[in-house]
Amino acid sequence: MPNWNFRQLYYGVCEDVRETTLTDFAKRWSNEVVEDVMSRQPWSFAKREGHLLTTADTMVYSLPSHWDNITDFRQKDSLRNMRRYTGAQFHEYVRKPTSSGEPYCAVYFGIVGYNQTPESLISFVSSSAADTGTIALTGISGGWEQSSQTITLTGITAVSSTKRYSRIISAVASAAVTGAITITDDASRTLATIAAAGTTATISSQPASKLAVSSSSTSDDYTSDVTQYMSVRGYSGDDVFLEEKIQLDGTTSVSSTDYFNRFEEICKYTEATGIITCTSNGGNKTVAKIAPNELKAEYIQVGFYWVPNAAYDIEIRYSEKAKEMIQDSDSFHPIPAKYFGVLKNGVLMRAWDYLKYPRKSGEAEARYERGLQEMWRDDCRRVATQTRVQETTRERVLFTIARNAG
Repeated sequence: MPNWNFRQLYYGVCEDVRETTLTDFAKRWSNEVVEDVMSRQPWSFAKREGHLLTTADTMVYSLPSHWDNITDFRQKDSLRNMRRYTGAQFHEYVRKPTSSGEPYCAVYFGIVGYNQTPESLISFVSSSAADTGTIALTGISGGWEQSSQTITLTGITAVSSTKRYSRIISAVASAAVTGAITITDDASRTLATIAAAGTTATISSQPASKLAVSSSSTSDDYTSDVTQYMSVRGYSGDDVFLEEKIQLDGTTSVSSTDYFNRFEEICKYTEATGIITCTSNGGNKTVAKIAPNELKAEYIQVGFYWVPNAAYDIEIRYSEKAKEMIQDSDSFHPIPAKYFGVLKNGVLMRAWDYLKYPRKSGEAEARYERGLQEMWRDDCRRVATQTRVQETTRERVLFTIARNAG
């Protein structure tokens, strides 16, 4: 069986309609048809099972964006299916999530442009050597509000928290301090201060980090190709919206000028040769990874509650979403190659319609729809008929991930 690829699909259609100038349109139509096919039925060839290992005191996690139609979360160790909520349902049900333990429910928060948010250790230093008391620090760590961590001051020598935080909520001294307390993040940015003789911190900013980007290929170099750059959008520690362009320098890491507290979007101007890795906190935290044929980072953000207090193996059942085809060599996986003819008729339908040949467009559409029906009959034969009947009639999808999100 031939191993069909993207070029054979879009260029084959251009040749069939004898209009090779339509290649850009045919590329777009090809991706539209693949998306249409994937949305038609709960195809068995797209069914997958993935695993996520939780981390103690971490509530929020990111899943790959090509995980579509998530149907089940199951604790492998306890063999227990987890309750499922949307973000709005969860916040109505649990007003302030503060409990930790064995998680019993999963929460879908949406699609975001980062794998993890920047988090920072929080440092405390006094202007007086007499300050050796304690400070109760409360903030957001691991995606949820952590109970107070006690920091013991060491006078004019800086001391840091043991947890990393994305936001500070409060910092309160156990007694009035002697000197002025300065509270900073990993980047030595001042976040808050406690005035001499005071107890409560005045918070002026939030932890933020520069974004460092690099490629796995030396070919991704702005100096030789001015299209090789990254666009980063997000917010500073002062909640100011920022947008910055970072020029790639091959495998050499390049950092942003701005400091980011959270990200909205991380994307490339054009496809790259290598894998783009974006990190924060001086390279200690991977914010995003973008494949050569992708233009932006997208992740499905989920949470577990109670907040995991240990490592739990979570089984996640989902349907694999077809990736956007960009390179000529890209396949239309997970659709089997034997259905190439169905895809081609779908693209031909759009091409003939664009060229204003309604009869030919209608004929291609009829072949396309018949092909889809045969695909479904063929797919049903792989699984017990009763199972497929139940699958198409019951409410089977927990989270439908929006296509072309963002």
